[in-house]
Amino acid sequence: MLKKILVLSVFLIPTCIFVFAKGDEFTTALKNCSKYSSNDNVNIFNMNVDSYKDISGWDNGKCVYRENVTFMNFQSSIVCRFSQAQISELASVIEAYELLQGYSNEKVDFSSFDTAQNNPVSKAWNKYLQDTNVCSVTTNQSE
Repeated sequence: MLKKILVLSVFLIPTCIFVFAKGDEFTTALKNCSKYSSNDNVNIFNMNVDSYKDISGWDNGKCVYRENVTFMNFQSSIVCRFSQAQISELASVIEAYELLQGYSNEKVDFSSFDTAQNNPVSKAWNKYLQDTNVCSVTTNQSE
């Protein structure tokens, strides 16, 4: 269970940092479920995290999102199949938070696991990451 929490948190934080760094491009692709992919590298909690994100489009009425994350000796793969309502919710949360950040002097704080988990965008993603009807997570640990 601890391994799953660690993997989900390491997945979630780069995703959120990425969303804020490339907000409009990613958010537009997510909102429209249009093809999109990106490779990113983020250093979090002194860990080098590589992440590949892919929105492949609609499949049987669901928007398919994939992300592969590699850090330390873990490799994690996630596949989410979002409904239109779920896509609208995620995109709305991202856009609202970005708008709020535009009027705030506070910076997005990912300095600790707790602050990252309390971010509204993190909470929105986490809701679906933990729902096995929406997302599946596979994790491998190499020696």
